[in-house]
Amino acid sequence: MDTAVGLVQAYLRVNGYFTVAEYPVLDATGPGGPRTITDLDILAVRLHRAPGASGTVDAPLDPALGAGGGADMIVGEVKEGRPHPNPAMRDPAVLEAAFTRFGCCAPTDAARLVAELLGTGRTVAPEGRTIRTVVFGNPTSPPGAGAPWHTVPFARVLRYLEDHLSAHWGILGRTQIKDDTLALLALREKAHRAATGASRQGTDRAGGSWRGSVCTRRGSRCGCAPVAGAPLMRWCCRAPPGPRVPTVVFEAGSAATRSTWASVQTRVAAFTRAVVYDRAGLGRSVPDSAGRTLDRMADDLNDLLDGLEPSSGFVQVGHSAGGPMVRLAASRRPDRVAGLVLVDPTDEAADLLFGMRFRVGEKIVIAVEWVLARVGMLERFFRFLGEGMPEDVRADLHREAFRPAVVVTQGRQARTFLTELHAWQGDPPALPDVPVTVISGSLADGMPRRVRDAATAAGRYRAAQSRQGRHVVAARSGHYIPATEPDLIAAEIRRLVLPPAG
Repeated sequence: MDTAVGLVQAYLRVNGYFTVAEYPVLDATGPGGPRTITDLDILAVRLHRAPGASGTVDAPLDPALGAGGGADMIVGEVKEGRPHPNPAMRDPAVLEAAFTRFGCCAPTDAARLVAELLGTGRTVAPEGRTIRTVVFGNPTSPPGAGAPWHTVPFARVLRYLEDHLSAHWGILGRTQIKDDTLALLALREKAHRAATGASRQGTDRAGGSWRGSVCTRRGSRCGCAPVAGAPLMRWCCRAPPGPRVPTVVFEAGSAATRSTWASVQTRVAAFTRAVVYDRAGLGRSVPDSAGRTLDRMADDLNDLLDGLEPSSGFVQVGHSAGGPMVRLAASRRPDRVAGLVLVDPTDEAADLLFGMRFRVGEKIVIAVEWVLARVGMLERFFRFLGEGMPEDVRADLHREAFRPAVVVTQGRQARTFLTELHAWQGDPPALPDVPVTVISGSLADGMPRRVRDAATAAGRYRAAQSRQGRHVVAARSGHYIPATEPDLIAAEIRRLVLPPAG
C-alpha cells in the first residue's frame, strides 16, 4: 500500500471509519474476462450511533474532516502534492460502479447520486447517509471557493494522529498496535518520551509543563485530543507546592500563538499555576469552521476555564486583541475572576481604530503578511519575538507562528472584531469588582506615534473605569511587552495573585 494512503487510512480509522484502500473498479465486458481498469484510493464509511446512556451521540470526530454527526461515506483521493481528484474520481461510470458494488445505494439511484457528488462534492443517499468527496494532500494555498470536494492537509492528518497518541498514551503506550502507520508513530512517541524523560502522565517537552484536553460547549476539545468542533491546545506550568492561589491564564494577540507568552509564563509558574493555549486556527489548534467572532472566542476561553482543575479563581491576562477577549469572558463568569491584567490591549476608547484609515490599513497589512508567509519571509519581520526564548520555544515559533494558515485565521478574526468592539462604546462588558491592571507600551516601535499615544490614553482610561484599577507604563517597550519586559508583566501578575499582607 502507498505510504500516504496508509497515513490517511490510519487517520480515518481513528476517527471511527471503516476503510477500504485502493478499491478496484473492474471491467467485466471485455473478451478476456474481468480486468481492473482503475482504483479509488480510499472508500470509508462511518456509521451513525444512537444516543447511549451517557448521552453521547457519536464517537470523537476531527472537525477538519468536515463531516456532520450522522452516517458518512467518503470517496477519497490521496495526493502527496497539491490535492486534486484524479480523472477516475471525476468519471461517472467509475463512481457508479463503485457505489453499486460497495453497497452504498441501489443501482437505480447510482447515476443521480454520482451526478450530485460531481457537481457539489456531497450527496445524500435515500437511507440518509451522506456521501462526500474528500481529497488529502499538501495544499500550497487555500482551496478555491466552490471546489466540489473537501480538502484535508497532510499536516493536519499527521498532527491529529500525533496528538491522539499523546493524549491517550496511558493506554496506547501499553498496546500492541496492529496498524503499521500508527505503530510507527507510536514508536516515535515512545522514543521521544524516552529521550526527554517525559512521563506517561502527559509531561510536555518543556520541564514541568503539562498539556491536557478540555471539552467546550460546542463539542470542541481544548487540548491534544480533538473532537467535533474547533480543537484548541493548552499547556500548563505547575507552581511549587504552597497555599492555594489563583490560576493565571494567558490570552495571546490576534495572530499570536501560546509561544509569545513563554517568557512570562515561566516566571509566573514560580508562584502559581500558569496556563497558555492556542486559539482555534493558531499554533497547534485546527481552524474553527464556524468563524472567529469576538463573542465566540470569549466563549471558548470560558469553556477552557471550565475544564481546568478547581483553583482559587483565575487571573486572566490578555495582550493586544486578547484584552477584549478576557474582558468579555470575565463579564460572563464574574464569580471566578480574581483579577485582570490587560497588556497594551486593543480598546474601544481608541476612536481611531474605527476610522476608514485604520481599517483599510489593517486589510493591507494582512494581505502583505499573507504574501510574506507564502514565500517564507514573514518570520524575518518578527524574529525579535524569539530573542531570549528557550530553544524549544524558538523552534515552536519557527514551525507554527508564521505559516500562511495563521494569517488566514488573523483575517477571519478581523472580519468582525472591530465592528463588535465598536459596539462596546455604548455598552461595554460589565467587569466584576476585582483588581484590573492595564500595562501600556511607551515606544512607537514601528507604530505611528498617534496610534501609540491613542493606545496609551485608552489604557489609562480603561484602568480608571475600575475601582481597583491600576495603569502601568512599560518604559522600555512598544506593543510587544511580553517579549521585551516579561519581568514587568510577571511582577504585576504577582501583585494580584499574592497581594502583600495587610
